[in-house]
Amino acid sequence: MLEGTRRWFRRNRTRFAVGAGSLGLVYLAGQYAWSKWLEARQRMADERISKENLRRRFEQNQEDCTYTVLALLPTVREEIIGALPVEDITNELQRQRSEKMARSGGPSEAASSEYPSAPASTIDDSASMSSFQTGSYIHASQMADSQDGRSLLKKKSKAQLWNDMKISSITRALTLLYTLSLLTLLTRIQLNLLGRRTYLSSVVSLASPQAATDSTHISMENNDDDNYDNVYGNDFETNRKYLTFSWWLLHKGSKEIADKVSAAVRHVFGPVNPREDMTLERLSQLILEVRKQVEGATETERREHRWLSYMLPPRHQEDFVLSESGIDAMSTSPAPQDTSQDPMHAVKTAASNASLRRLLDETSDLIDSPTFTHVFTQVLNATFSHLIDYRVATEAFKISPPAPDSLSRITEITDKKCKFAQTLAVFCRQAHIIAAGSSEPDDLVVVESVGSQVNEYLAAIDQVKDLEAFAAVIYSSNFEFEAAEREQKETTEHTAPPVVSNDAPAPSTDVPAPSPAQAPALSIEEMDHVWSRSQAEGSSAPDAPTYSEVVQAPAPESSSSQHPDLQEAQDSQPGAQENPQTSEQQQPPEQHKTYAMAAAAATSIPPLTLIVATTAKNGIGKNGTLPWPMLKKEMAYFARITKRVPSSAPDASLLAETSSQLSDSSEIAATATIQEAQNVVVMGRKTWESIPPKFRPLPQRTNVVISRSEKLEGAGEDVIVGDSISSALSSLVSKVKEGQAAPLGRVFVIGGAAIYKQALDMEQAKSILLTRVEGEWDCDTDFPVDVEADQAWSRKQKSELDGFVGEDVEEKLDEEVKGQKVGYEFRLYERV
Repeated sequence: MLEGTRRWFRRNRTRFAVGAGSLGLVYLAGQYAWSKWLEARQRMADERISKENLRRRFEQNQEDCTYTVLALLPTVREEIIGALPVEDITNELQRQRSEKMARSGGPSEAASSEYPSAPASTIDDSASMSSFQTGSYIHASQMADSQDGRSLLKKKSKAQLWNDMKISSITRALTLLYTLSLLTLLTRIQLNLLGRRTYLSSVVSLASPQAATDSTHISMENNDDDNYDNVYGNDFETNRKYLTFSWWLLHKGSKEIADKVSAAVRHVFGPVNPREDMTLERLSQLILEVRKQVEGATETERREHRWLSYMLPPRHQEDFVLSESGIDAMSTSPAPQDTSQDPMHAVKTAASNASLRRLLDETSDLIDSPTFTHVFTQVLNATFSHLIDYRVATEAFKISPPAPDSLSRITEITDKKCKFAQTLAVFCRQAHIIAAGSSEPDDLVVVESVGSQVNEYLAAIDQVKDLEAFAAVIYSSNFEFEAAEREQKETTEHTAPPVVSNDAPAPSTDVPAPSPAQAPALSIEEMDHVWSRSQAEGSSAPDAPTYSEVVQAPAPESSSSQHPDLQEAQDSQPGAQENPQTSEQQQPPEQHKTYAMAAAAATSIPPLTLIVATTAKNGIGKNGTLPWPMLKKEMAYFARITKRVPSSAPDASLLAETSSQLSDSSEIAATATIQEAQNVVVMGRKTWESIPPKFRPLPQRTNVVISRSEKLEGAGEDVIVGDSISSALSSLVSKVKEGQAAPLGRVFVIGGAAIYKQALDMEQAKSILLTRVEGEWDCDTDFPVDVEADQAWSRKQKSELDGFVGEDVEEKLDEEVKGQKVGYEFRLYERV
């Protein structure tokens, strides 16, 4: 029996071996799949934790911004309310009225008016003064200067005093609104820039193996501060100096704003009689006229207006600001130990100054950007609407406030009137509420007396979604540049004497930093694109809206989607950097199309080629059309060049690079063949409208139109419309990566003058295909740059022109049109 069993095993030993091997393979495969599933789950958990950490950091940062503004408001209050003491004028009017009543023996003559044009049914002085006295608050800081002011007020007549009260009360309230809005934006920029640097410092410290090794040892050294100082320049001294620059807005800029607002108020409200009847609609129109004179009447004027001089000092006065704020005295105080012999002291000081310089320069760039102007306009719309449509409407005109949950788009138009002097009393009271801060109990009492929260105007600003999106853009951009700066600081430290190695541990190398050439700083044009993406195709800043329209207009459809997208912007890109394994492999996890991702892809905007025909004097147009007759050969040259996709796709690398950065779905675009690519033509709205409808859009090319109007005649779904070149092209790149648009060939900018100028201001503008038309032609529009005189542009040889356009170009041509002979020449210029 045993022999039979042995024979059976021998006959089936192959089957047993195969079965055992199969079971082993199944077991190993199961263990491998199980380990991979555990790794994926751990990776997802780490990513979720890092995202939540970044979201929490961002939200806490915005709360810190609000508390910082509240802490600074008492300083603004002292500057503005102290410079415009309306209460002193009120007291002087009350004193003159009392003296007049005492001389006359009664109030019968109290209503006599120094304004002969006023109607008979005017209010009496007692009613006007009671409006001011019941709600006006005199700050303690005004008492010191009140004696000198009263001596001057006693020399003025009653009419002069009323005029001064009218101008001062309105100027004071509006100046505080402008200052509060600018202070909020400046604080958001400062704290979000510092918050971004602090976040990156924490990521580097977490990824450092030395931190993990030393965590088991007890140490009294402050390695965290050393890390901030040596790696990112994010030391306490640099941050303190940087934040101190808000002193300029509080003490200098606010006064300049007051002068500008005062001039506008005098011009608009000067002819208005304080005793005349006024409707809320007319008051809104007058306030709006003041805003136009201060900010600009059109969107173009508002974009060109620069607020930087009110918010930050010029370079030659930066030391003055630090000195006035007491920073220099504290910084130069004797140290506990002598640092004069410290070889690293000069290196640290230079690094700190360089870090401060970079922070100030980036702040200046943000303030000068069109995005800042847009957000600032939205913030002002919110604050002015709260003042006029809510406070003045309810307190002066006795209009019931709209229900907070009301969704009706039909609003009742009221023609209620009140005396203009009653509105002045509201302006006077609201000035103290606008400037109510958190550092003085009196401020809180003022706010609580009206049944509001800490500062109702600051609360209205916090409700502006564009402001939160702007903060998210700042917080989540320029990560690559910060890493490049870290590498530069490492190089500086490594060249220093070795004696400092004990005091400043070398930063970790586990988080590779790209070189500066690989990680350029996000430019203002690219930042404007990131902002445009955050709007989700929202409308641009309104052109002179009334305050009722600001409050009662329905929110755009995109506003509901801004907040979820904002959350993704806060955690997508930087959150991935908290995983050391991801950083080591240079492979970021799967990421969503968010603001931060748009910022990363913005630097991949394709090169731009401007194609233009000019006269010898750089003229390009007359009355919106060409000054010379249509040249058929030149137009055929334009059509061939803009249709021909180069054999070596210049942007094939762009497709591969950006497809690996954003989403896996972009593989469709990355694997597209060159034959499927199309060139892009970028034009302005007027150029688009000048094309005959039957030829729109230009065939065999991707048409991009730059317009601030969402409605474009003749534009189908395949036409890309954007409010700037960078935003439109970035939107196109996103569609290419998603497989919704043809891969990109060359990008041609074809006009008009404003679009040419916008393109020339971008670093992506590399080439100009220029047709020089001979002869004298009367033009009213010129090409923005003289390529012959500008050393930034170099003319290329004919062989280079042939290679660029892909054909043998006949440089000089003569064409006879309607008996007129016109000569022209094709040229190629490239940026040096």
